[in-house]
Parts: sequence; C-alpha cells; structure tokens
Amino acid sequence: MVLGTADPAARTALIADLLDRLERQLEQTQAAVSSLRRLPHPAPAGIVVDLRLAPAITAAGIIEVVEIHDVLNWYSEAMLELDAALASLRMPPTGPRVALMPTRSSPRNEEKPPSNCHWPIRRGRDGLPRYSFRQLNSL
Repeated sequence: MVLGTADPAARTALIADLLDRLERQLEQTQAAVSSLRRLPHPAPAGIVVDLRLAPAITAAGIIEVVEIHDVLNWYSEAMLELDAALASLRMPPTGPRVALMPTRSSPRNEEKPPSNCHWPIRRGRDGLPRYSFRQLNSL
C-alpha cells in the first residue's frame, strides 16, 4: 500500500504512521521484557513501616467456633448483633472493629480455633451478658 501510493506526501505520511506504530510496539515489548527480567529478582517494595505502641483497650465481642466456610456469614451476623446491642445501650464503639478468624480448616483430630470479633468500648459490661469482654493487649 505504501509503495503503491503515487503521491509523495501521502507516502511520507503513511511511512511516518507506520514508524510511529512500530515505535509504540517496540516500547511495549521493551517494557514487557524489562518486567519479565525483574521476576526472578524483584526490587524491594520500598514501603515504610512505622512501629508504634498502642495501649490495651476494653472491647465487647462475640467468640464462637465457626466452620471455615461459614466465617464470612458469621462475621456479618455477629457484627450486626453487636452493633444492635451496643446501640441499644447507647454504648458507642471507641475504635475500629477487630476480627480474628481461622485461615484454614482444622483436621478432624484438632480442636477448631474460635472466630471472634470485637469493638472497642469505653464502659464495662453492663447489660451485655452474651458478649465477651476482653482486655485486648497493647501492641
């Protein structure tokens, strides 16, 4: 098509477009090769980790042994229940929700680890008999 074009200006424009496309493809190929070269030896992420001391807190929570496939449903229901209980007592949470759940199924002969969710609170356990109250250790 380029060589069959009689007009020199049109031929030049077609060649320039072709060269631009080839340069873009070359840049993409070079970026892919560079990325693949880093796979065996990735560069450090360069993240900054700040360590800080957080004080122990009092938290209201629910702790139950839950099958691994039910953990997400259990968490949703437990948090709704905890939200309602704390709201009914006008006991606002004082921090973010905390959830600790098993990450794998336990073999039949092992004891299943409990799942638990907590919300930090300012007051004690008045009126919340079903819930666990714990002192969550400082970090």
